Amino acid sequence: MKKMLAISTIAICTATTANAGWFSDLFSKKEAEPQTLQEACDLEKIKSVCPEIILGEKTLLECLTDNIKSVSDKCITYVKKSVTENSAEITEYTNQIKSVATEKTDAAKTDAATTKETIKNTVSEKIDAAKLELAKKLIASTSEQ
Repeated sequence: MKKMLAISTIAICTATTANAGWFSDLFSKKEAEPQTLQEACDLEKIKSVCPEIILGEKTLLECLTDNIKSVSDKCITYVKKSVTENSAEITEYTNQIKSVATEKTDAAKTDAATTKETIKNTVSEKIDAAKLELAKKLIASTSEQ
């Protein structure tokens, strides 16, 4: 009786794990991970999902990251892996872009301040000239009387 109960329990456990896909995972061949983006993603799908790349507005990884729901799981896995492996390079590139943007912003602010000061000086000179002209006219009109 105990032997029969043990065998029944083992049979039930084996059957339920087989239904859960354990046997298929154990004996199935795993697909090799793609080594390139072309292997991972369908080129036609990328072209339809990322037209910005053709125009040069975005890089391929940026576009695929933005449109991650539109591509296959295999492609998503490769993109995530690429982003993770290249995160240091991506961070460095982002920092370079930020520093260039900061330099250009500072230069623009300096140019704006210089232009503002030049305009202010020009307006002051014109106001002073107008005051002087007005004073001359007042003096001329009072001397005529």
